[in-house]
Amino acid sequence: MTFRIFLAAMLRLPTLLSGLLIIFASFQGLAAGDSAHDVQLDSLLESYESARNKENKFQTVIQIIDHLADQEDWEQALVYGRLGMQLAEDMDARVLLPEVYERLADIYYYLEFYSLAADFSEKAIEILKEEGDRRRLADAYDAYSLELDALGKNPEALEASLSAAEIYEEIGDKESLAQTFNDIGVIQYYMGKNDLALSYYEKAYTLFQEIGFEGGMAMCYTNIANILSEQGDYEKGLEMYFKGLEYDLEVNDPEGIIISKGNIGETYTEMGEYQKAEEFLADALKRAEDHGDQWLLTNPLRGLAGLYRAQGDIDKALGYAQQSLKVALSIKAKAEIIESYYIISEIEKDAGNYKTALHYWELYARLKDSLLDESSNHIMLEMEARFRAQEQMKEIELLKKEQEIDELKDREAAMKHEEELREEKNKQVFLWSALGVFFVILVLALIGFRAIRKANRKLADQNDTIRKAQEDLKNAFEQIEETNKDITDSIRYAKQIQEAIMPDESNIANVLPDAFVFFRPRDIVSGDFYWVHERENEVYFSV
Repeated sequence: MTFRIFLAAMLRLPTLLSGLLIIFASFQGLAAGDSAHDVQLDSLLESYESARNKENKFQTVIQIIDHLADQEDWEQALVYGRLGMQLAEDMDARVLLPEVYERLADIYYYLEFYSLAADFSEKAIEILKEEGDRRRLADAYDAYSLELDALGKNPEALEASLSAAEIYEEIGDKESLAQTFNDIGVIQYYMGKNDLALSYYEKAYTLFQEIGFEGGMAMCYTNIANILSEQGDYEKGLEMYFKGLEYDLEVNDPEGIIISKGNIGETYTEMGEYQKAEEFLADALKRAEDHGDQWLLTNPLRGLAGLYRAQGDIDKALGYAQQSLKVALSIKAKAEIIESYYIISEIEKDAGNYKTALHYWELYARLKDSLLDESSNHIMLEMEARFRAQEQMKEIELLKKEQEIDELKDREAAMKHEEELREEKNKQVFLWSALGVFFVILVLALIGFRAIRKANRKLADQNDTIRKAQEDLKNAFEQIEETNKDITDSIRYAKQIQEAIMPDESNIANVLPDAFVFFRPRDIVSGDFYWVHERENEVYFSV
């Protein structure tokens, strides 16, 4: 059972050589003349030719290396790396060498020439120690650790990672420190020190959680789960795998989903839950096929081989293992080839095919040992690079000859510069004149604006006065109306009193049948009163 381990370098890939993600497959140098026209490279080469001093040429070479690396033109990138070193040495500028060394180390690392990568990182570290650039020194230690780890030099890799962690902690870079703690955990895991590995994974997780980096937390979940599953604690291991998978699904990380599902499937195989194992591994394989990344195919293929081997289905197990080997060979993925050789050897041994099993075991052991001995690969690469370098150096010699006319170009440039200065002076005179006119217009506009604003303010004050007078009139009218109502109510009440005092017309009619009353007040209440009374057959009345 082989789990995928997450190195923090997987989180840092976009920052290494502007995002190199694919392992070197073939050389396609520009010097061969069969590559597509590269406009950006042409521009950089022109800048190199026109550079007036070696320092500018050096910086242009660095840009050329980065561009070629982005284009995966490793061979040419290495040639210009050598040119960069030569320029730095010609200028006696040792401080510039780490810029070249770091790039060459990255290129060799991605080409899987780990010894060469480690050599250049070591050279960069030596100079950066003297210069005192703590940030770059920590990054160099971090890269050096990955290269040593790839060479199987775990104690040396651990020492480099601890040095990087010390500096990251010193400068307060929590994210880099968390990633380095994770790498230290991976190294401890490879060294068989699972307890120490877990402690560093937990430290990394705590820091990732503190800075809110969920991707780092998911990475720690997976690495912790690998150890728990290896120790037989499958339940806790699955819990961690599912936490990592939950994050991968949340952010829709196809690579993380494939790796997490593959690990979960292999864990279910170890637990004997073969149906669940098949579901997760088959889904991981389908997602890898849809994603189109050959490297991601190898793990679920080996996982399915392990599943069917556990169930005793040798034919299916061997079929998936052979597929894994075929894919790994097509992309020259050494680690995946080694794992495929191993599982094929085990399956053949289970089938009783001991001769075939031994053959694959020998392939497994030989390739595994070759990771620690790359001398033949180094020689092949150096021979290829030397041939291309010779071709490139011919072009460089032509460039050096062209430098002899640099002085003439400089004089012409100086004359052109003087002409440009005169033109610039005329432009400045015109500009200042235009600015003067603009300033006058601006002043007049401000004066007009102030007058308008003053008139508006006066008009607003007048409007406020009119509005206040209207409000006062309204209040007075309301007060008069209220007073008038009170007076009218009093008069009406007086009328009621008057009517109550004066005799009713029916009473008068009883006493004086032929009499009538003519009573018409001008307003509501009259100032006149009348009275009638009968006593002892005598009628008394008054007006």
